[in-house]
Amino acid sequence: LSGWEDQRLGTLMALRKRFTVGEFLRRAEMNGNSYGGNNVNNGSKEKVEETSVEFSGDIKEGLRSAYEKIKGTKNALILDGKLDVIRKVSPREIGRSLGMSRQRVFAVIVDGTATSGIIGACDEYGVKHLAATNFSSYENAKVNLISL
Repeated sequence: LSGWEDQRLGTLMALRKRFTVGEFLRRAEMNGNSYGGNNVNNGSKEKVEETSVEFSGDIKEGLRSAYEKIKGTKNALILDGKLDVIRKVSPREIGRSLGMSRQRVFAVIVDGTATSGIIGACDEYGVKHLAATNFSSYENAKVNLISL
């Protein structure tokens, strides 16, 4: 065994007692590690759908009308370019959902405070608009922050 393979085998053996190999590989894939192409999806990583159609009206009004669906629930909406709901999640799941989304995420709406973690995840995954009732401090955000 080469040094890299030996290290990988040792890591797998050490982690096996904590969770299964399948769970380890699934977590590694979510973090962007492929481990030699042995992905859980049989090596076929799905691409994010590119949508060239973006909302053409007043984005602030469009996001406010979508916000009415979750007002008072302390949940979040993940929206595509047409402002159709991709997924309704709790604020804790936003980062994970952005990474796992098969569609291009255009906007995120949060009923509550958009924390620095949420803002950072939106920056990382290329979300164009983040709407929330309140925002935590975050410098140099690339995402367009919209107050509801």
